[in-house]
Amino acid sequence: MDSQKDMEAENVVRISDSGFEYLIYLPDKGVDYIQSYIFNQKLPYERDMLIDMSSRLRQGDVVLDVGANVGNHTFYLAGIGQARVLAFEPNRHLADAICRSVALNHFQDRIQVNVVGVGEHSGAAAFDKEVPDNLGAQALILGEGPIEIVALDEQQVDRPVRMIKSDVEGMELLVLKGA
Repeated sequence: MDSQKDMEAENVVRISDSGFEYLIYLPDKGVDYIQSYIFNQKLPYERDMLIDMSSRLRQGDVVLDVGANVGNHTFYLAGIGQARVLAFEPNRHLADAICRSVALNHFQDRIQVNVVGVGEHSGAAAFDKEVPDNLGAQALILGEGPIEIVALDEQQVDRPVRMIKSDVEGMELLVLKGA
C-alpha cells in the first residue's frame, strides 16, 4: 500500500449499529470535533436522534440532509434507515469526504451529494469565517461568493420527501421558505 492509501485508511472508521455496518471517511479527525467524536467512539454523532429518525423511515423513503457536514446523518439514514438521501453540503472539502464514503460503501444508488448551500432562493454565498475545529459551524453570508445557493423547490426529486434534516448555522428558516 502506498503512503496516500495508508493515510486514507487511517481516516476511515467502521460504524456498526443495529446490525448494519458502514464506513465513513473522516479526513479532519485530528482537529474537527464531530469527526473526532465519530472516529474515537466508533459511533455516529447524535446517535439517539438518528435512532428516532430512522425509526420513522421505510426502505426507499427520500430524506434531504441539508448541511450534511461529513455525512454522519446521511450514512446512518441511508444505511440503517434504508433511505435514499440527497445530501447538501456547501463546503467542497466536506462534500468530497462524503463522496469518498459513498464510494467506500458502494452507496451510489442511495446517496446523492450536492455541493451547494440551500436557501430561500437561488444565489451565491461565501463562508463567514473558517472554523477548523468545527467545520460544520461555518455560517454562510448570502449575496456573492463562490458557493452556489439553491432552493429545495428547484430540486428534481423523483418521489415525495419523507424527512428533511436541516443544520445550517442559522439559515434553517430560509431553507424551509425555499421548500
